[in-house]
Amino acid sequence: MTEGKARVFLSKNSYFFKIKSYDHNYEKIDSETGYKYKDLDFGDLVELSLIDFALSRLVWSLCSNIEHSIKLRFNNLLMDDHDPDIGEKCVRRCWAGEQPELHDNPYTNELRDSCHGNYAPWQLWELLGFYDQIKLYNTYFDLKNQKPPMKSLLFIVRKMRNAVSHGNCLLTDMNRLAPTKHEEHRADAEVTNAAMRMCDKRPRARGQRANAFQQSLNKLVVNNYAAVLVCHLNIVDGAHILSHACDEVQHFIDRLNLRRDEYFGDKNARDPRNHLVDSTLSALETLSKGYLRKARQKVRALQSNDPYGTRSETPARLQKRLFRRHEQINQLRMQCAELQTKEALLRAPESLVTRDYTSIDIETTGFSEDNDCIIELGAVKMRGGEEAGSFSQLVNPHRVLDHEIIRLTGIADEDLQSARDIETVLPEFLEFIGDDILVGHNIIAFDYEFIKANSIRLRIIPPDNKMIDTLSLSKVLSPEETNHRLVDLIQRFGIAQKEEHRAESDAAQTAQCYEILRDGIMRSDMREMNS
Repeated sequence: MTEGKARVFLSKNSYFFKIKSYDHNYEKIDSETGYKYKDLDFGDLVELSLIDFALSRLVWSLCSNIEHSIKLRFNNLLMDDHDPDIGEKCVRRCWAGEQPELHDNPYTNELRDSCHGNYAPWQLWELLGFYDQIKLYNTYFDLKNQKPPMKSLLFIVRKMRNAVSHGNCLLTDMNRLAPTKHEEHRADAEVTNAAMRMCDKRPRARGQRANAFQQSLNKLVVNNYAAVLVCHLNIVDGAHILSHACDEVQHFIDRLNLRRDEYFGDKNARDPRNHLVDSTLSALETLSKGYLRKARQKVRALQSNDPYGTRSETPARLQKRLFRRHEQINQLRMQCAELQTKEALLRAPESLVTRDYTSIDIETTGFSEDNDCIIELGAVKMRGGEEAGSFSQLVNPHRVLDHEIIRLTGIADEDLQSARDIETVLPEFLEFIGDDILVGHNIIAFDYEFIKANSIRLRIIPPDNKMIDTLSLSKVLSPEETNHRLVDLIQRFGIAQKEEHRAESDAAQTAQCYEILRDGIMRSDMREMNS
C-alpha cells in the first residue's frame, strides 16, 4: 500500500494505534535499528482491520437477534406456566426483593416512571441491559430447579456483545487463548463440542490428537465466535430472522476471502505467508459454513409450519417477474441499438469511425436503473487512438452489496464507505466526458440508462452525446460468432484472457476492442450490406 493511500485510510477509516495493534499476529524480528515484523506490510494491517470490522458487525447483529429471541422464549415460558405469579416471583428472586438498577434512557423513561417501582418481566425486557435480561431469564430455571439452557455460552455472547459495542478489535491477537475451565464458567469444552457438531465434525476421543480445526477452537476469537453461532442456531426460532442472518454470514464469508490469498497466502498452500492468520480465518470460515448448513435446514423446517408462509415466497415470485420484465426491456433496447448500428453502417459507415472519443463503463448493484445504484464510474479519453486521460471513482450506494456483486467486481462494502455520493461524482464524470463521442459495450441499453436515470434523479440534464456500441458493432460485423460479451471480444482479439469487472479497466479494454472493430469497418464496404 502506498504512503498516500495509507494516509487516506488513517484519516477516513481508523487511527494508527488501532491499526498497529494487529501487528501482534506477526513474528517480531530483532534488527540493528530495533525490531521489525516478518512479511508485514501496512496493507496487511488494513485488510485485517476490514475483516475485523465485518466480523464485529456480524457479531453485533447475531447478538441482537439472540437478545430478542431470549425475550420471546421467556415470554412463552411465563405464558405457559401454570403459576399466575411466576413473573413476579422471578423478579423478586432475581434482585432479592430490591429494585433493579435502571439507567436513564429517553426512549424508556416514560415506561420506567409509569411502573412506580413495581415491574413486570415484560416491562423489564425493555428497561434492562443484556446482562440483567440473561440473569432474569436464568432465574426462571433456578425457580424450577432446572439447569438454564446455554448459560455458559450466553455468558460468552454477552462478553462478545460488549466488546463489539465498544469498538474493541477481535482479531488483534489471534494467539490469545480462550480461558481454561473456571469453576463458575466451564464453557470451553461445551463450546468446542457444540461447534464440532454444528460443523458435522466428530469431537476427538480421549487420548486422540485434536485436528487443526479443533485446535483453532482454543483461540479466543474462534471460540467466542463459535459460541455466538451455536447460541444463535439454538435460541433463534424465527425463520425470517434466521434467513436474514444466513445472508449476513454469507456476506462475511465473501468479505473474509475477498483478498485473503493476496495478503495472507493461498489458503490451499502448504506454507501460507502467515500461518496464524490463515488458520484462524480458515476456522472462522468453517464455523460460518457449518452454521449456514444447519441454519438453512432449520429455516426450511420452520417455514413449513409458519402460518404466514415463507416470507420469500411472494417477493421471490415478484422479483422473478420484475427481472424477466427488465430482461425483456433490455433485449428490446439491445435490438434497437443493433438496428441503429446496422442502419449507420449501411447509410453512413463513416459516422461510426472516429479516433477521438471517450470510452466509458460503470459498475452497479444490479441490472435495474430504477432500483439499483451505480457503485463505480470509469472512463478513458482517447485522442488519435491514444489514451489522453482517465476517470475512475467509486460511489457510495448507502446499501449493503450483494455477495455476487462483491465476488464479481472485488468491490467490498468497506471500499465504498469512504467513497463520495453519486450527487458529487456524477457531475464530475459528466464534465470529464464533455461532448465527446461515447464508446461502450452495451452502452445504449445499460450504461446510458443508468447515467440518464441518475441525472434525472439529481435534476441534471442527461447527456445527449453520440454513442457507439461495441456490442452491436460486434454482432453486425461478426454475425458468425455466437457470443459477443466484452470478455469474448478481448479474448478473440488477443487483448486479455479475462474481464476485470472494474469500470476504468473495462472502459480501457472496450476502447481497445473499438480500435479493432473500427479498422474492420474501414476495411469493409458496408454500403453493400443487404441485411
